[in-house]
Amino acid sequence: MAKTLRVRMALLAAGLMFGVMLLLGGFLYLSLRLELLRAVDSGLRLSADQLVSTVENENGSLRFARGDVAGAQLSSEDDLLRLVTLDGMTVDQRGQPHLPLLPASLAGEGGTFTVTEDDGQAEQQNGEGDGQHDSGGSYRLISVPVPLSGQTAAYLQVARSMEPIDEALNALLVLLLFSGPIVMLLALAGGYWLAGRTLAPIERLRQEAAAISASTVEQRESLSNHLPDDEVGRLARTFDDMLTRLATSFQRQRRFTADASHELRTPLSILRGEVDVALEKPRSPAIYVETLHSIQAEVERMSRLVSDLLVLSRRDNDQLVLQKASVDISELLRNLTAQVSEQNEAEGMSFTSDLPARLLLCADLDRLIQLFLNLLDNVMAHAPGSQVSITASGSGNWVHVQVADTGPGIPPEHLPHIFERFYRVDPARSRARGGSGLGLAIAKEIALAHGGDIDVSSPAGGGTVFVVNLPLAADECSPQGREIQG
Repeated sequence: MAKTLRVRMALLAAGLMFGVMLLLGGFLYLSLRLELLRAVDSGLRLSADQLVSTVENENGSLRFARGDVAGAQLSSEDDLLRLVTLDGMTVDQRGQPHLPLLPASLAGEGGTFTVTEDDGQAEQQNGEGDGQHDSGGSYRLISVPVPLSGQTAAYLQVARSMEPIDEALNALLVLLLFSGPIVMLLALAGGYWLAGRTLAPIERLRQEAAAISASTVEQRESLSNHLPDDEVGRLARTFDDMLTRLATSFQRQRRFTADASHELRTPLSILRGEVDVALEKPRSPAIYVETLHSIQAEVERMSRLVSDLLVLSRRDNDQLVLQKASVDISELLRNLTAQVSEQNEAEGMSFTSDLPARLLLCADLDRLIQLFLNLLDNVMAHAPGSQVSITASGSGNWVHVQVADTGPGIPPEHLPHIFERFYRVDPARSRARGGSGLGLAIAKEIALAHGGDIDVSSPAGGGTVFVVNLPLAADECSPQGREIQG
């Protein structure tokens, strides 16, 4: 079995050439045979029409006129010219004496036949038809009626040897049989050479791709360099695009791993420091309680971080399962607004909402709560003391929820990165509140998992506006979701 594409392509080219040669040779052979038979039949018919007038009735016996038969120009001694009565008796004959009489030839009007010397078997051909014959001396024969007193008195038959036709056809067959293998070898060699030329860019592309590893994918050269704009060039550009995405993914993974390690190292260092201080010497119970509270806070921070990382990991692997149900987004936002308003009342923040009476969509209630709590937590971390407005509206098949604040806003250079993992506009302030820089990234992933998205803008005058776009009913939902607790 051919193991290389080049050999398979060469064999395929040779096979196709063999098929073409077979069809073309068969067509040429049959066409030539048909044309030669038509030419012979046409000559026989012309001779027969001319010779009918030479038949005479002498004392009730039919025969050709004495002397040379007008128009009876036999091409060789193997040709035949004869008169046959209706009962099959030959009354006059010129030329080949051993050609058998066919009963089928004593009927019809100008029928043509192929007759063999061996057994006299023939197949009648109406008009300009073709007949099968063997190699034992075959003839082409035409039989036309001889009229007398308005009735058919006998049949005039003219036959001609098919040896010249057989010789021409055999010569063509020998030529095809000898030229076929030569053409096949040339097609095989040409196909192998052409396949090599065609596959050379692909082999070069394979070698360049094999030299790329995870550590060098970012420093690679474009695979599509020096390639034409054809199928191979487009394949190389597709590989370039794929490798670019892989390089971005590797870079993002390394940065994610480094950031996660850094985020986990901080609480672990604090925990170790607290424990070391507590074990350094005996202390009062109150100090131990204070140390345990500090440890508890760091453990809770680590627990939130691990939970956030688990959500993002599941989303990256398409394993974030959504338990969708019918959710009233207006009721959800009213309860969340009341909750955060009560918690931040002492910090001077005010929360207002403009929500329709009822606005249903198909979503996972727990994930929506996580999404909007992350947005509100981001507002409280970066815009303390500001006024926050929450609005919702339906438009076509979409629900649009807007969370806007009157804080200092986000600098333009930070806006493109605001939803990246572990990205912080103000790292010091985020760490002080226990943030990990994953809240907005998780909110973005939850919106995408629902078939929606989140947009952010920061007007020049200050303030930040987040807009969450969610589909009204992306999938079939249970008719009623869980009750939303305030």
